Amino acid sequence: MTRAAILVFLLMAAPAFGHDMYKDWTAWDGGSCCSERVEHPNGHVTGDCRPVRAVQDMDGNWIAYERGKEYRIPPQAIRPIQSPDGRSHLCEMHGHIFCFVPGEVRS
Repeated sequence: MTRAAILVFLLMAAPAFGHDMYKDWTAWDGGSCCSERVEHPNGHVTGDCRPVRAVQDMDGNWIAYERGKEYRIPPQAIRPIQSPDGRSHLCEMHGHIFCFVPGEVRS
């Protein structure tokens, strides 16, 4: 396989490999945090787990931001695991937040 072919394969497979980190995450009720993320050719994305920008307010509550939307994270949705890549991750669909894993706090 040529280098170019390997690069193309890795770029195409990256979303699938990236979603694997969510597969074992469980919500506070014991259910799964996520369903399969699919990036469609038209740019539409389905699925519910993804990295997001997030901050803590003065009271210690987490707020996640993505594509102009603000998500106030309920305390029970915060999972007691360390982020695998240092970023915050949100598992949400249609406004329902299943799980949130905070990233490293930066100043």
